[in-house]
Amino acid sequence: MIKKNKIERISNAICTIDDVMEQAISIKEMSKDVVMPLNQMYFSENGSVSLDGGNTMYEMTEWSLGQLGAKLRVPAQYIERCIENGRGKLAKANIDSWNDKPTSMKFRITDDHLRALVTKKYSVFDSANILETIKKSSFPLEAYDVRGYFLSDEILHLRFCGKDKMNIEGEELFPMLTVDSSDVGRRKLSVTFGIYRLVCTNGLMISKAGGTIFQQKHVGITAEEFREGMISSIEKVPVLTEQAEEWVKAAKEGVVKKNDVDAFLKTLKVKEEENVKEFYSLMYNTYDVTYWGLINTITEYAQRFDLDRRREFEYEAGNILVKVSQ
Repeated sequence: MIKKNKIERISNAICTIDDVMEQAISIKEMSKDVVMPLNQMYFSENGSVSLDGGNTMYEMTEWSLGQLGAKLRVPAQYIERCIENGRGKLAKANIDSWNDKPTSMKFRITDDHLRALVTKKYSVFDSANILETIKKSSFPLEAYDVRGYFLSDEILHLRFCGKDKMNIEGEELFPMLTVDSSDVGRRKLSVTFGIYRLVCTNGLMISKAGGTIFQQKHVGITAEEFREGMISSIEKVPVLTEQAEEWVKAAKEGVVKKNDVDAFLKTLKVKEEENVKEFYSLMYNTYDVTYWGLINTITEYAQRFDLDRRREFEYEAGNILVKVSQ
């Protein structure tokens, strides 16, 4: 069977970068890469694979199966459906019939499963490397708390929140830098500016107006490039914080219309099963009908979702904040 992803949720517990580093090192110690031709991979009827002719079997993850399906142009959902419905022979026949390419691939293994299947161009710069680079850089760790993170053998999401409060009366807001990456190609390595609200542990990320400070695909990335990106990020925080203070003040003054709320729900394709009524209740009963009220509603409501869905909400909240100020 295919190894299913666990629900990926951000932990809001305050911790140190060393706490996260310890977990990242543990993942690294359980991991290895094997480079070999794709057509030498053995695919079994239960969806597991072997890289040594069947002696050692590795369970596939949803992500690695998707990468294999994309490479062979065989829909991964179809293969998974075959396996789940007792038609493993059909799944194997499809994979074997199309896996006739001697293309050299990098198989990324952690413990008992194949976590990724990438080309040789993929640059290995994993979570442990990223955290080590941050620690060795001039990043002022003493000026930031880690107030939220998620780490697995696939992705890293880390929130550095400044200890100095933003200059906005009546608000417990702090500048935030988020570091995102993936060991398996799920996302780019990036550093993004955001705002953290202490009371509700809400966070929003600003990808526009200079908020995306650093971004690099996992191709040709080096520790030195990332170190320079982190330094650049730190240097831009004061200016971005001043801008964000003005954006928040403008959002607190702007009255939002129901059409604006509806537009947001449509943009993010919020469905009835995600409890739209509760979204409106949160806005009108907990916050207010300003754009700042809408933004806080979005970021608090987002906490019920897994990491990828939550990030969609928080980025859209940042987009609204920038748009209101224009």
